[in-house]
Amino acid sequence: MRTISSLLAPLLLLFCLTLPSEGRAQSSFTCDYYDIIDMPDQWDVSMAPGLNAQKHSLGYYVNKDKNVSVLVQIGETEKYTTLEEETDSLVKRLEKKGVTILSTPVREGELMRIEATATGSPTTIWVGTNGDLIGLTFASGKKEDAFAFFNYMHNQDPLLLPQAANIRR
Repeated sequence: MRTISSLLAPLLLLFCLTLPSEGRAQSSFTCDYYDIIDMPDQWDVSMAPGLNAQKHSLGYYVNKDKNVSVLVQIGETEKYTTLEEETDSLVKRLEKKGVTILSTPVREGELMRIEATATGSPTTIWVGTNGDLIGLTFASGKKEDAFAFFNYMHNQDPLLLPQAANIRR
């Protein structure tokens, strides 16, 4: 059974699309999977990432001025599955939760990219896995503004998270 395969991701997507930010702005921090360097003041860290008891890392970032958000979830797997299997499983879980999948998932670099919408907000989702870990990244709101966040994010493993240079804009 896969740890991250729970319904946590779809529920978090729906929750985060409607959650106002109440965090205080930080400009830089580090976690086990990625670093944020010199993030502009208009971005708030609503939930700073870090491993919890279930061996998940969850980070939630909001730009209130642009009405966009980025959610990054990473978790350990208990058994190996392929990127395609993880993507297919996620799409099925999202659809059951009322998320509309706008196009067939496509490969973007080492990740799979899904275009979706929930509560009327366009969302780009990246799925990545290195066999031991699974990464889910949700960018909600106007693409240009949401994708700008990735200029400040430097990840440790390109198999898990999107990199600014590889994002098809």
